[in-house]
Amino acid sequence: MLEPLRKDSDDGGVYCLQFCRLDLPAVVDRVCSSKVHTLELHSVGLTHAALQTLANSLSRCPSLTTLDLGGNPLVGDDGARAIADALRPACAVTTLALDGGRIGDAGGASL
Repeated sequence: MLEPLRKDSDDGGVYCLQFCRLDLPAVVDRVCSSKVHTLELHSVGLTHAALQTLANSLSRCPSLTTLDLGGNPLVGDDGARAIADALRPACAVTTLALDGGRIGDAGGASL
C-alpha cells in the first residue's frame, strides 16, 4: 500500500511522494482517479521506463496541473521529450519542474 509523505486532501489536494521504491503505476492510477492537482515526484529516482509510464498516463489525469519531476537525474533528453509529447494533446499541466534532470539542448527544445 502506498502512503504519501503528504496528501493534503482527497478532493484536489497535493500528492507528495518520496519513496525509495516507487510503484509508479499505482501512484498514477490513484492520482488519475482522483481530483489531485499537484503530483510531486521530486528525487524519487525515476527511471526512463517510469517516465514513459508516467508520460503515457498524463492524458488520463484531467485535474493534474502541477507536476514536479525535479531531482531525478535520469530524466535526460529522452525523458523530457516523452513528457513534452504527453503534455501537448489536451493535458491540463501548466507547471512542470525538471530541475536537476540533466536535460540538454535537445530535451529543452522539445519542452
